[in-house]
Amino acid sequence: MHNDMKQVNIAIFVSGSGSNCENLIRYFSDKQVNCALVVSNKPEAYALVRAERLGVPTAVMPKADLNDEQKMMQLMRDYQVDFIVLAGFLPLVPNFLIDAYPRRIVNLHPADYCPVSCSPLSR
Repeated sequence: MHNDMKQVNIAIFVSGSGSNCENLIRYFSDKQVNCALVVSNKPEAYALVRAERLGVPTAVMPKADLNDEQKMMQLMRDYQVDFIVLAGFLPLVPNFLIDAYPRRIVNLHPADYCPVSCSPLSR
């Protein structure tokens, strides 16, 4: 990458222990992608501890705050978030976030929600 390219800021949304979150933060630590923020719906999520140890700001957004468009969008603006990565994030993502980040939300666990019966091996 060229040095004159804009740094891309990502927010990682988590609900649990955060091993993928930590791996993302470490992977991007020397790249032009900045892990600007880790957001969790659960204050006890160990992912928040992992992020803080690696110097990444965190925010706890329980369901009421997650669904509050003004609060969430202000948080995204405050950290200049360009992309959202769902790394074991369990709640449904509010429509206003999907609309604000078209084609800029990645779910690392799409198969986690697929029943066993949808596997081609189970047929």
